[in-house]
Amino acid sequence: MNSKTHIEVRRISSEEWGCLYETSLQASPFSHPDYIAGTQSSPEYWGVFYKKQIACGVVFMTQSDQPLQVGLWFTVYQSLLMARWLDESPPHTRGILIPRLIESLLQSVTAQYAKLHFSIHPSWRDMRPFQWLNYHKPEDGLASIKLHYTASLSLDGDITSGLNDSRRGDLKRAQKAGLTFSIGDDLASFVPLYIKTFSKHGHETSEETQRSVARTAEVAIRHNLGWLHFCRSRENLVIGAVLILFDKETAYYLIAGNDPEYRNTGAGTALLLESILEAKRRGLKYFDFIGVNSPQRGEFKLGFGGELKPYFSTLWTSLR
Repeated sequence: MNSKTHIEVRRISSEEWGCLYETSLQASPFSHPDYIAGTQSSPEYWGVFYKKQIACGVVFMTQSDQPLQVGLWFTVYQSLLMARWLDESPPHTRGILIPRLIESLLQSVTAQYAKLHFSIHPSWRDMRPFQWLNYHKPEDGLASIKLHYTASLSLDGDITSGLNDSRRGDLKRAQKAGLTFSIGDDLASFVPLYIKTFSKHGHETSEETQRSVARTAEVAIRHNLGWLHFCRSRENLVIGAVLILFDKETAYYLIAGNDPEYRNTGAGTALLLESILEAKRRGLKYFDFIGVNSPQRGEFKLGFGGELKPYFSTLWTSLR
């Protein structure tokens, strides 16, 4: 199969990216055109065409004409999208064609930029093109590939059946404390709770981070890509909040904030469970906890019964 003669790589418009997004299995709120447009970075879209049909694409969020690092809180899974027709091709076609397509893409973008970072959706399995980048010319820079894990919970059946004893204990305390829950758009309460979450560990949040948190929540709510879920004490004080993003099938646990003075009420567990149940009520199929890559956070999230799923990020820096 001499596929290379039929491959074209070029910049594409946001409209072309949107069409690819609508059919791709790697589509998530983080790669939604409205979510991307709501950032303060300048997106640059690239498409790879096979026989004049778009096969895959990538978006780079740039400042000063160079891509920013992705894969952190607000941009996880934001880089590569594959067209549905390619994802559903026979294995013998995918196994040969995907490496050639991504090889062509990488040759084009590494000639354009000095550094590249990809955060890749869990459904993307073939990492060989990144392993093979500059295979015969390592002096031009090799890509480093990092393995990450998230937890994915199926929303079919009884959600509470997979809770471990620690999470069940939290729920009993929350019920005893008389906590209540609601959905709203109170950004003025959300951001201070986020700050308090980090201050209890002795970490300060920069003003830039605070603006990013507020902007992400505002964009998600305005474009119907997410919701804010709040927890209130018996005295009607807002003591916890989470930002949940969602697409056609999956909800994503993105940002949380909790008042440390109410930590022993089980508010964090109860609020997250309410968000999971809300996702189920909305007809979604899965709940992605967005990373279980540190001991304490990983144990907390896995206590809800999700299954481990690997995903990858890659970093390439030019040595030329």
